[in-house]
Amino acid sequence: MSDKSLSPCCGICSLNSARTHCLGCRRSLEEIANWLLFTTEQKEEIRKELPDRVIS
Repeated sequence: MSDKSLSPCCGICSLNSARTHCLGCRRSLEEIANWLLFTTEQKEEIRKELPDRVIS
């Protein structure tokens, strides 16, 4: 899997009411800002966690 394909961005970029997470990909603002700095392993770990995140 190429590094580019590891991005969970789905093009629905909208912040939750607390303005801490994206409602589309469920990543935190910190994760989004640092995505290109993360290793492939870190990105894979975050992607595994995303489906279980409840964002309100």
